[in-house]
Amino acid sequence: MNYNLLIAQRIKKVRTEKAFTQKYIAEALSLTENAYSRIENGHTQLTINNLFIIAQRLELSINELLSVADSTVVNNNSSLVMNNVNHGSLNINLTPEEFQYFYNAMVEKK
Repeated sequence: MNYNLLIAQRIKKVRTEKAFTQKYIAEALSLTENAYSRIENGHTQLTINNLFIIAQRLELSINELLSVADSTVVNNNSSLVMNNVNHGSLNINLTPEEFQYFYNAMVEKK
């Protein structure tokens, strides 16, 4: 299963529901509309940084963007494992500093 594509489709769905243009999101990422379109079409891998920027532009938390319930976030201090992301699992390997930042952002919305 291509989780990058599933998340990209979620981003596109929310963006269109909120009537935001691709240009609006692309500007926040310092990308061209064409480059941003590749993200929404699943042709470009999403980075953690871009996920945070996109979530901010879409006025969503990371949890809302990824459709992750707080109880599914597991902290093992070296990687973040999120279950039930669009009926699957998403594993993200991060440095300890990146992990702490990402984990804190995920749980502070409780």
